[in-house]
Amino acid sequence: MNRGLFILLLTFGGFLSALGKLPAQDTGRTAFLLRGPFERSGLVFLAPNTLLVYTAWYILEQEEIEVTFTRAPIYIPDSWTVERCEFLLLHRVAGEERLSLSYQDEKGYALFFSFEREDGGWCTFVRQFIKRFRLLLGFAKEPGDIPFPAILEISQ
Repeated sequence: MNRGLFILLLTFGGFLSALGKLPAQDTGRTAFLLRGPFERSGLVFLAPNTLLVYTAWYILEQEEIEVTFTRAPIYIPDSWTVERCEFLLLHRVAGEERLSLSYQDEKGYALFFSFEREDGGWCTFVRQFIKRFRLLLGFAKEPGDIPFPAILEISQ
């Protein structure tokens, strides 16, 4: 083998070895659309109703997250408490076993998020979902085009 090539390979190998010793970088997590969206009648978080909603389920690591969209105006009951997620104002749905949150957008639609647990980084998921959903909604041509993202990168 050529001595110069050997030294180059040895140097490159040492460089790669040193890279392996660096701390791992957080590349984030990915949520995948598991099923849906499905059109249905009635929003489960409110008293019996016939609101038109679209529901989809995501999988993020081992957690299944339910997301529901509606264009119907939603009255927030007094029993729902305010939750902050950075710049977003959400409401925690009272009386639910799962962590269930409501987001009311200034454009007139509402999103509901339901998580299996509270310690799973729900704020990051909600923030990233709303950001992506708003972007995709801008491309929707018909009222029935509900742009649930198929893949959602969750970064800190």
